[in-house]
Amino acid sequence: MGWKHRLATGVFSRHFVQALKREARVQAARLRCLTPSNRGRLRALRHARGLSLNLGAGFHLRDGWTPIDLMVDPPGGVRWDVRWGLPFDAGSVTRIHCEHFFEHLRFPDEVMPALTECFRVLEPGGELRIIVPDAARYIQAYARGDSEFFDAMRELGGAAAPFETDIEIVNQAFRMGGDHEFAWDVPVMRRRLEAVGFDRVEETGYDPVRFIDQGDEWRRRESLYVAAYKAGSTALAP
Repeated sequence: MGWKHRLATGVFSRHFVQALKREARVQAARLRCLTPSNRGRLRALRHARGLSLNLGAGFHLRDGWTPIDLMVDPPGGVRWDVRWGLPFDAGSVTRIHCEHFFEHLRFPDEVMPALTECFRVLEPGGELRIIVPDAARYIQAYARGDSEFFDAMRELGGAAAPFETDIEIVNQAFRMGGDHEFAWDVPVMRRRLEAVGFDRVEETGYDPVRFIDQGDEWRRRESLYVAAYKAGSTALAP
């Protein structure tokens, strides 16, 4: 760490400095949303129909899907902050995929507007796929002393050194260095999705056939997989 960091953390609390750094990264990314090239891509999509959106996609690219991300410039997609709303017409989107994204939004003040926007842009029968870390899996594994579960998660989140205890892994999952805002489980996910209007909510498990779920072993081990449908859905239950 450089002298500027040492000086800042000597004067201010480390949490304050880290919060400032995170906010600076977010604001810099938001400015990049306003570049002419990104605005041109947004204009081209604004009134499109039948879209498939991958929110918080990073570099998770799939044919036929439009990636949306704030912190990276996704190839073939747009840079956008979902907290601003979704820049698409109501009923213009067929399906939305959100994988390890909603845990990064503050609950409920950022989560509920984002869910409401997903519902608004989906067409009747549209599908919302949400994948988040499953708090219940961690709590249950910790309570029963499940060493197999935790041994596979010792380097969760790209840890610089493997975690030595189970509770360190639980904290990493729920906090992720300050990047995670909320620990989800099935009941709260179902309640919040139904609150914005989704009429059917299913816990599906990992399913790369019906959806575009990423196949990383740690994701499959720790994640909650939910699909929610807007009224009019003809999708079949698994």
